[in-house]
Amino acid sequence: MDQLVMDTLDVIDGLSDIDRSKYVNIFHGSESTIAIQHTKVKILAKEKSVAAPLFQTQKKNYPSFVSLKTETFTKLGASMSRGSANTGPGFCTSIIIGKLSVEARTKVADTFELANDELLLDSVDQDEEL
Repeated sequence: MDQLVMDTLDVIDGLSDIDRSKYVNIFHGSESTIAIQHTKVKILAKEKSVAAPLFQTQKKNYPSFVSLKTETFTKLGASMSRGSANTGPGFCTSIIIGKLSVEARTKVADTFELANDELLLDSVDQDEEL
């Protein structure tokens, strides 16, 4: 999963915050997750002439901390990322960030300008439960 996340972040590298939210979002709940609209990321990779991340099409091919579901993303034509006119549902691969390697969590934190400790704390709490 680490490579999938890092490859995805490479594809969206250089996009503005609003444009990035059209493809990938971070959701904070009981566990922080990264939600990736895999179909749109593949199209963007093709447009940018970079290698597309290798997504699986069925949940059974993923570990238990990955789910396929619908989340809210910014619409492709939107110039703002807030409000019902600018957002809509998108089918995505959702991954619990705390289950990723330190390297992948750090890249997520850097890409989304998040406090790295927040993402690292998620994994420490989970490691203590094991």
